Amino acid sequence: MQPPEGSGPFPVIMLVPGCSGMSKKEYAAHYREVAERLVGMGYLVVHVDYVASRRLNDACGSFVSPDEIARDIVTVAAHLRSLPLVKPSRIDVIGESLGGGGVLAALGRPGSGAVPPFQRAVVFFPVCRAVPPPRTRAEVLMLFGALDGMTPAESCRQLVQQFATPSDVQIRVYPEAHHGFTLAHLPRKPRPGEPTWAPAYDPAAAKTAWNDALEFLGRPDSRSK
Repeated sequence: MQPPEGSGPFPVIMLVPGCSGMSKKEYAAHYREVAERLVGMGYLVVHVDYVASRRLNDACGSFVSPDEIARDIVTVAAHLRSLPLVKPSRIDVIGESLGGGGVLAALGRPGSGAVPPFQRAVVFFPVCRAVPPPRTRAEVLMLFGALDGMTPAESCRQLVQQFATPSDVQIRVYPEAHHGFTLAHLPRKPRPGEPTWAPAYDPAAAKTAWNDALEFLGRPDSRSK
């Protein structure tokens, strides 16, 4: 948990990683930079590292399902709402890839209809396979690369159609961007021998997408609820 300066209570953003988790050096650097940016804005940042909590090296290859990640998110959100340091009405979440799938699955968790686990969610190139239909409302921003062959925007279409209020979901697709386009340690184009849609970093798309994400979330003091 990384609090900003001040006495609180603070708005919160939960960070949920992709299947590689947050412990590996390159991923640790990525999530550290994201957290520092959000803390600097005035958010309290909480890492929901479902990989490390299960003592795995990574969760790639269906070792952890979106529903299992969803349970972690719902549990963490419930705990956060009990803390005096937290504004319970201002809990948001950012998820990437498999973590993004877990974020979406959290909206379909049994019993989640009474209290949404979060108010707004940003999901970068989320996994939508095996994600149940939402049962509670939240505003969601989905961000995809147009050249993503792993989790293309089209793979989430059926799930998006199951939201009771279509306006709750915004989708943005960045031209020429691949899966993982926000991860600066990746090559800027697929390596020789890899599929043309393999993960790759796109600094221009990453900058635009993060600006879009932060605009969607709003500054900590910009929302009254």
